[in-house]
Amino acid sequence: MATHADHSLWEKERAFLDRERAEKPELFKVDPTTRAGILASIGITGLHPDLPTGYIRYSPLDFLVEEIASKGEVVEIAAEPKAGRSHETERGTVYADLVKIGISTIDAVQRVTAGLGLLQDQVKYAGIKDATAVTAQRISIRGSSLEAVMKLDVPNVILKNIREGKGALTTGMLDGNRFTLFVRVPPTFDATVFSNRLSDINHYGVINYYGPQRFGVPRHLSHVFGLHILRGDLDGLLRAVFYGPSPTELRYHAQIRERIADAYGDWKAMRAIYAPLPYSFRHELAMLDAIEAGGADGPVRAVHAVEQQANLWVRAYASYLANHLLSDWGRDPQKMPATLPLLLSLDPKARELYLPTLKAHGTDRFLERLRPFRFINIGRNPEIATRVFPKMRGVKVVPEGVAISFELPKAAYATTVLMHLFEAITGSPIPEWIDPKEIDTKELLGLGSMTEIQKTFRKELDLAASMRKGESEESEG
Repeated sequence: MATHADHSLWEKERAFLDRERAEKPELFKVDPTTRAGILASIGITGLHPDLPTGYIRYSPLDFLVEEIASKGEVVEIAAEPKAGRSHETERGTVYADLVKIGISTIDAVQRVTAGLGLLQDQVKYAGIKDATAVTAQRISIRGSSLEAVMKLDVPNVILKNIREGKGALTTGMLDGNRFTLFVRVPPTFDATVFSNRLSDINHYGVINYYGPQRFGVPRHLSHVFGLHILRGDLDGLLRAVFYGPSPTELRYHAQIRERIADAYGDWKAMRAIYAPLPYSFRHELAMLDAIEAGGADGPVRAVHAVEQQANLWVRAYASYLANHLLSDWGRDPQKMPATLPLLLSLDPKARELYLPTLKAHGTDRFLERLRPFRFINIGRNPEIATRVFPKMRGVKVVPEGVAISFELPKAAYATTVLMHLFEAITGSPIPEWIDPKEIDTKELLGLGSMTEIQKTFRKELDLAASMRKGESEESEG
């Protein structure tokens, strides 16, 4: 089986962390009060004050995402068919449906790229899907063959419906996403309050906030990194990435960053501190490589070394600004326009909308600051709807939680809908009231079954369950 380096690093690191957790359990406990300020820190201050508690992403099976391709075709979570129908006269590109579990789209594509011996830009996708989830999306592959893709076997990934065609995917080349979710709830859950909120959403839609996943888990600092790039402060960026504090990061990792702060500037010493966790700190290590090799251009090269992440950081800052405006408008719905222009635009009117904040942040010359980083795309006039209306496919309340399925257009997110329905929590500590039962949400809603996928990803699901059990025991301790 072809193995991507990141996966082998992760396997090695997991064994190391298991030993560390056993010796220093206090460093792996999380204070639940650290969750309280996350939404405000990313610009969201206008949510309903009385929402029931709901725990999301307990299992990857609790968060299913299926891409709706550009012609309305749903890329389904399934293990088969392995091969699809090729267009005899349209060759040059191999298309495949990528089903993944427990890793981001970026990591999954990197594993495919490495397994085929390709460059990063030879494998394209339309959008990034959640990591703590089971997701399905289309990818296009240039520079390889149908036979090579058919034989490829990478961890946490299924490639199916593999066929030949022409062209390539680009970012945004999708209609939306279909979400099928299971939200775990406590025994005190009030189904009436939930039903009322659901009725409001069906009638009024939801304010189209960018949720916490947009800002980097677990630190939620991506917008801060983006601010430094757009301010032209690359030293500030490096310091923030390498050792910026976050109340939501495990104390174990926070202590490593404190040591990094003391060693900052001694790149070899920093590398040694990061070395035991080569997967968790893979972006930091890539940036260190670039700094050491780059001389005076080291900071610029460090950003180029993590292009995909840097692109997300800049967009997270733009999302932070959008959240602030949406929160302001949400307090007075009469002021809310139908659409909101986004910062990364060639339209000067869009920049004028954000100008007071840009000047306060020192980011008002951001186009100039982006010149060394041509990989960060500026759109002609990107905008988002200020409200979105989920297309509901099914809802069912059971003792363990709430099963819900809906479709959203592109540039809208499931967590945005959930934050209008629940006081949504995730990660550590895991609440004691959670029933750990594995739920087939599709079957529960009469929308299909996850049985075959559960069999295919049994190893990954068992590993995730084992890790959750360890987290629960630490919380109880």
